[in-house]
Amino acid sequence: MSASHPEFVVIGRWDDASSTKLTLQDFVIDGRSTIPIFSDEASFKRQTAGTPYEREGLVINSGLLLSMLKDDDRLILDPGSARAVPMTKARLASQVDDGDGTSTA
Repeated sequence: MSASHPEFVVIGRWDDASSTKLTLQDFVIDGRSTIPIFSDEASFKRQTAGTPYEREGLVINSGLLLSMLKDDDRLILDPGSARAVPMTKARLASQVDDGDGTSTA
């Protein structure tokens, strides 16, 4: 992970090979749409092994991820693990630091 723009793994896909549009996979958890994000590739591989999503992991930097999210989007960091953390866009932005004390959001 970069110190200035941490990277996350998301379940997603580009619309086509020349596309600039990235679609993130969400799941309904407790009746609400939730986007899973993973702290690293190892966590992603553990959580998606044997599922239809195991080949849909994309590593993106936090700036891109935050730019794609709406203010009311719900996220879960490392879902299915003992350290799973539910969060919002605002919480994610507050935890991502550019190294100069400013948020990437």
